[in-house]
Amino acid sequence: MRKLALVGLGASGLFALKELAGADVEVHVFDVGPVYEKRYACPIDQGKLTVCPPKACSYCAPGQSAGSWNDFKVILSASPVIGGRLFDLVGGPELQKKLDIVRETILTHAPCEIPVVKPNAEDLEWIKKKATLAGMTYHYQELLHCGSDNAPAINTSILDEIIDKGPNINFHWDSKVLSVSRRGEQFNLQYDRYRNPGDEREDIF
Repeated sequence: MRKLALVGLGASGLFALKELAGADVEVHVFDVGPVYEKRYACPIDQGKLTVCPPKACSYCAPGQSAGSWNDFKVILSASPVIGGRLFDLVGGPELQKKLDIVRETILTHAPCEIPVVKPNAEDLEWIKKKATLAGMTYHYQELLHCGSDNAPAINTSILDEIIDKGPNINFHWDSKVLSVSRRGEQFNLQYDRYRNPGDEREDIF
């Protein structure tokens, strides 16, 4: 059986894992955070702190951590000017298919109704004028506004579905990947505990 390593369980990692769950591959997931059940809500969002220690984001509730959703707003339409280089790399039709999958997945696992953000005509005209005066070009895009407060429930529900489908998946929580190097036709991956390092290990993929 082919053996794969997936580094980081942010939004991209979660959806990649969704595709791999139940497939004829052995998947090892490395994430610096603890299991989802041991993560806490963002102390900045709760008003308890104004600045967090460097490693704190790895222990926040899933979906609110570094490397995950950016304020949990999701674009709905493939665009050559919004979404980085994805449009150029995979093409508009394929990108739209992926965006539709993301939207359907989020709506399926959301604990409440998720609105689509649409400015009214008056606001849209005002934004365009301000952008023009500033020498900018405004590109309109509707967004699925999930809300970072819904992210933990959505991500946990998605992960639970993945675990139910994927006995082929092995999780390495609290694990930081130190290096990846080629070894012949394979790759050598070195990792250690993230919170209390000192147990360095390696595996071949």
